Amino acid sequence: MFDQPEETANKDHSRIIMAVSGLLLIFVVVLTIIVGAKASKPAPSLEMARPGSAEFDSYVEFVKMDEIKKVTAKNMFGNIGMMSTHIQNTGGRVITGLQLRAVALGFSNEPLKERTITPIPKTREALGPNETMLIEVQLEHIPNPQDVMEMTIELVGFKVK
Repeated sequence: MFDQPEETANKDHSRIIMAVSGLLLIFVVVLTIIVGAKASKPAPSLEMARPGSAEFDSYVEFVKMDEIKKVTAKNMFGNIGMMSTHIQNTGGRVITGLQLRAVALGFSNEPLKERTITPIPKTREALGPNETMLIEVQLEHIPNPQDVMEMTIELVGFKVK
C-alpha cells in the first residue's frame, strides 16, 4: 500500500548520491583554492644591505665563501650547471637574510644564465656567529658548456642583527 515502486526508490538513491558527490566536489575545489592562495603568498621581503652601503661594506669581510664546486650535466631538457659552496658567518652578528646570485659567464664576460636565490630566510631562519651552511644552486638551460667560461656565485645582499 505504501511501498514505492522500485524505479522511484532507485531514482531517489541516485539523486542522493549525485547531491553528495556535488557537495564533495565543491568542498574539494574550495579547499584547493584556499590552500593555493596561502601557498602562493610571497615571503615578506627583507631590506638587505647591498654592495656599496655602509652596513654591507662593514660586515662583508665576515661572510666567507668556500671554493665553488661546479658541475655541468645534460638532461632531456638541456644543459644544467650545478654549483655548491659553503657560506660561513665568521663575525659576531646573526645573519637573518642572505641573497646570492649564481651566474654562468660567456667568454666576453656576458651573463649567459643567472639566478638569484635567497637561502636565508627561505631555507634556513638565520646563520649565527661561526655557523656554516651549504648552498647549492642549479642553473637550468645553460648554453653548451663549451661556451661557458666561468660559473660563479656572488653575494648580493644580506641582513644582520
